[in-house]
Amino acid sequence: MLVGGAAFAQLLNLAGTLAVARIYGLHEYGIYAIFIAFQTLAISVATLRFELALVVEQSEAAVYDLYGLSTYILTAASLILAAWVYLPLPSGISPSSFSGDSFLLLPFSVFFAGQYVLLGQWCVRVGMFNQFAVAATSLAAVTVAAQVLGGLLAPAAPTLMLGYTVGQIAGIVVLWLGLRKDVSLQSVLTSLTRFGSFWPLMRRHYRFAVYQMPNSLAGAAYVGAPAIILGSAISAQAAGAFSFAIRMIFQPLALLPTAFGQVVFSKMARSLDRLREWERPLAKVYLGFGLLFALPCSIVMCFGEDLAVFFLGEQWRLAGKMAEVMVLPCVMMALVAGYDRIYDNIGAQRVAFILSFCSAGLMVAGVLFTVSYLRDVELFYWFFSLLHLAYAYAWMFFAMMLCGFSVSRASGRWLAVVLLVLLVAATITAVTALGGSALFAIAAGVLVYAVSVLMVRGFLMTRLQ
Repeated sequence: MLVGGAAFAQLLNLAGTLAVARIYGLHEYGIYAIFIAFQTLAISVATLRFELALVVEQSEAAVYDLYGLSTYILTAASLILAAWVYLPLPSGISPSSFSGDSFLLLPFSVFFAGQYVLLGQWCVRVGMFNQFAVAATSLAAVTVAAQVLGGLLAPAAPTLMLGYTVGQIAGIVVLWLGLRKDVSLQSVLTSLTRFGSFWPLMRRHYRFAVYQMPNSLAGAAYVGAPAIILGSAISAQAAGAFSFAIRMIFQPLALLPTAFGQVVFSKMARSLDRLREWERPLAKVYLGFGLLFALPCSIVMCFGEDLAVFFLGEQWRLAGKMAEVMVLPCVMMALVAGYDRIYDNIGAQRVAFILSFCSAGLMVAGVLFTVSYLRDVELFYWFFSLLHLAYAYAWMFFAMMLCGFSVSRASGRWLAVVLLVLLVAATITAVTALGGSALFAIAAGVLVYAVSVLMVRGFLMTRLQ
């Protein structure tokens, strides 16, 4: 139910994104994307990730105190954000320099997002997975409804932020309604006054703040920093085009692998003494998803720009251009969505952190150089794509190596998927260049795809497992 609810919520978000793109302009969506990037960065540190300790804490009384501690840390982070948003600051560091008054809800949004995460982890602790799924669906549905209805009345950037905040409140209400049977409101209020218990809890669960929080921050910076830098150095439209392309490509692709990972990697954690037994099933699933994604990936590589203009209008052309270049790296990253569970299962969080930190550092440095210094958007998204592709391979490579699986065979699977995508895309491009229609070119690509899969299927499923 949890996996299905999360998947349905993601589909609602995707449908909402398309509706929002039709109602609002690229400029408004770009400011919203920058808002979400700032919120994601803030929420990655706003609780020091102590919400994760709610699941593993042994003492029921200490769980309430953890909630109180996290709430105070979250409140402090929200107040710092409020000072940044509301106080008159120099234009170079003020959010009003590129968003006007659109960020006024940011401190509230971060606080609500933090509360949603805290209560969601509490639901996981008490086994209320159905309620968590309902809350995720409610948040997505209310957000989409509020943004669409608000856009029909006032299609401005603050309307998007307001709709998002209303959706967060709806998700919190649903979580509380489910938790009220298992959680004492009086004990929650009392936990806010038990200051003496906070320091021992911080010492007991310091690893979440020392390891998990920097890892989350690096992950948030990897995608969030490009949107922020594009918005401040180039334009909100460039930030919106990048965020829209990533959202519409990666999220649909990652749905199935992520759902698979939530189920399989939890079982894998309970059989670490028989880890090698998981190599063949993981290989088959990786190949299966790779072959499934290869054809649509090739089509987007060839016609992403035309599709964006056809469905959304001329102003979204840049998003389509970015999608053409970024779709292959996003496919390869989607194939390893959920592999962070492997690092957690085998106790290799430090390796995962080093990979995330290095990739985020390279990403920020590269974006600053290509966008802030050279001011070349096309060079930026080519750089992003190459780094993203390398990161996807490294994430897979080290996961296989640490598990003791065959790295050469895993690399062969990775290369086979990449070459298949490029072969089909090259076929479609060649037919189009020779004067064939788009439909005829796609049909030729489908034929090449089918023949290629049939010819190499036996090799892929035996030699590369």
